[in-house]
Amino acid sequence: NVFNRPFQRQEKIEEMHFCSKLYHTKRHIFPLKDYHDEARAMRDIQKFLDHPIVLFKVCHSGWEEIVKDMIRELAREKPELKLDKARCLKSLCSKDADYLIPECIQGIRESHQGPYTDQSFITAIGNTNAVTDTQVVMALLDKPVNFGVGAEEIKFVCIIIVPTKGKHTKSGIEVGRTYSTLLADDRLRHSL
Repeated sequence: NVFNRPFQRQEKIEEMHFCSKLYHTKRHIFPLKDYHDEARAMRDIQKFLDHPIVLFKVCHSGWEEIVKDMIRELAREKPELKLDKARCLKSLCSKDADYLIPECIQGIRESHQGPYTDQSFITAIGNTNAVTDTQVVMALLDKPVNFGVGAEEIKFVCIIIVPTKGKHTKSGIEVGRTYSTLLADDRLRHSL
């Protein structure tokens, strides 16, 4: 029995076909933002519309390459930020695997078979002290990309980089809900 043997050497563990690492995911259900009742959400949208950073026809198929392009564009569009691109990237990409997105929001659709994840968009949230104010960048991918289970046909990517310390109303989750609510609208996505 494998459980009665002591784990002595790494080679033995690998020979027993164990996974090399584990990752933890939490699932929380959030309501869509109500732009009529939540003034903060409207201010966030207006701030983005005043200086939108949107990449079109991004051709990469790897998460890290896509995020690097988005961060580069943010640094180019807003040089006054003096952005630490490496720290921003680290906040949005798992250090252990290119395909793991540390924190994200996706839509949920209902069908007669039950709820399922809307796989057309993803909003990724990075918390870092490399920024002093929330930054948002959107990208429309050239073709749908597979980022793993539940994210197999992503066409729209939104990254939100927030300061590590901030008010609850300015948290990555709250800002992420704002932009995810926009992207949850099929009509908006199809018009892009």
